[in-house]
Amino acid sequence: MSKLLSYKGYKGSVEYDLDEGFLYGKILFIRDLVNYEAEDIKGIKAAFEEAVDDYIEDCKALGFEPNVSLSGTFNVRIGPELHEYACIKAAEDKVSINEYIKRLVAADQSGKREIHTHTHNHVHAGHSFRVSLGLQQVNEDIWESRKSNFAQFFKSDFKLAHH
Repeated sequence: MSKLLSYKGYKGSVEYDLDEGFLYGKILFIRDLVNYEAEDIKGIKAAFEEAVDDYIEDCKALGFEPNVSLSGTFNVRIGPELHEYACIKAAEDKVSINEYIKRLVAADQSGKREIHTHTHNHVHAGHSFRVSLGLQQVNEDIWESRKSNFAQFFKSDFKLAHH
């Protein structure tokens, strides 16, 4: 079940004002500001659809192209350390950073995570040890129970060998 309204390729929010007793929202992911409001759930859906239709008609009447809801391109600001990490992981997988990020988002969308891990030999503080993890598809519950272990592993101070 989606928490957003959807109509003609546009997405809309639904918020509420408890003090005034009404619902309101706006068309999301466009540069223009288009609001709508209603007193109940059925009304907010109808108000959203009317707002989308009015927006498209108004743009045509004014000679403008309506904003496309989502173009498929966006910028992400993640800081230098995560940027470096993503570049290294993409290079190890022999894909572009865009493809690497696309795969992560697609895995999140599907509710499954594919964990790519490899066997590495490490030497740390004079001690040698071997870490071996396999490739596996895991469901959301397993991922949630294990992701902190992976996060701790990858944030540790030993260097991962290139595979």
